Amino acid sequence: MKALLVGLSLGAALWADVVVMKNGDKLSGTVVTTSDKGLVFKSEFAGEVTIALDNVVSIESAAPVVLVTKDGKKLTGVIKTEGSVVRVGDATADRQTLAAIRPPAAQEKFELEERRKLQPQFLDLYSGYIDFGLANASGNAQTSTYSTTGNLARVTAKDKISLRFSQIYAANSTTGPKIATAQAIRGGWSYQRNVGPKLFLQTFNDYENDKFQLLDLRFVFGGGVGYTAIKSDRTLLTFGGGGALNRESFAPNSVNPRLVAFNRSSGEAYANQEFNHKLNSVFSVFERFSFFPNLSNSGEYRLNFDAGGVATLYKSFALQVAFSNRFLSNPPVGRKQNDTLFTTGIRYTIPTRVK
Repeated sequence: MKALLVGLSLGAALWADVVVMKNGDKLSGTVVTTSDKGLVFKSEFAGEVTIALDNVVSIESAAPVVLVTKDGKKLTGVIKTEGSVVRVGDATADRQTLAAIRPPAAQEKFELEERRKLQPQFLDLYSGYIDFGLANASGNAQTSTYSTTGNLARVTAKDKISLRFSQIYAANSTTGPKIATAQAIRGGWSYQRNVGPKLFLQTFNDYENDKFQLLDLRFVFGGGVGYTAIKSDRTLLTFGGGGALNRESFAPNSVNPRLVAFNRSSGEAYANQEFNHKLNSVFSVFERFSFFPNLSNSGEYRLNFDAGGVATLYKSFALQVAFSNRFLSNPPVGRKQNDTLFTTGIRYTIPTRVK
């Protein structure tokens, strides 16, 4: 029996990919793929691990794989590395030119995803998140706060479509009937079209309702040009600027029933900046700032500022905190210029759809 088990183990090793590392350790299993982070290898005992390529002395596959060089050339066959040379069947390649090693099925999936990025179907490549926040107190103090934020984006090699929505509602009944103390809804969409490696054109449409600023509806439509200063797997930093049209409607409500309803329209310039950074596999931060100087009424302006962080809890679920500030230099009489929101809750990440 023991001899049979030894024989089966040796047979499994013969039919497995083998990786030898600088410290002499050997792993038997399956090459999953390679990336900028290193070699992704799955073994029976260690599971799926990522090994820095600098720590790999040799790779030997038991079954044919696809080797892709940095110039896009593909070689298919059983591979074996010998120093700085990688042998693929009867062909050879310099290890320094290696871009990726993938099993045939993984390579086919990768090429399909790349084709979809260049020529995606309408429902492909969407990803995003939904945030939920809830706070409630009862007894001597009775308060309730609900907040929701959603973001959906479709990014291709040529353009980017974004949809966004957020709302917050808070009420308390500590001294009597329940009274709303915060009620705001914000949303909009934007579209970016790449016109160069770092340059893009952009257009956007924003909507906003804020009961306690007496704002019935703010409708903003604008467009301009943007520049991508940094774009990597971990960091995105962009700048933009252009012009916009702003239409605001203010109306009386329960907060100020004596207000005379009025509308106002103005032309605006705008400058914006966005920063996203992934600190590690768990934590990430974001920050967005927009400045809208009023071109129709000199000296008046708006400021939008958003920032926050996300900590991954489990798979698609994360803990999020967010800070949002809206400043209006010319609010209705009796209203404050600044509205600030701080929310925290659970985030559900919508995975990218690629068939």
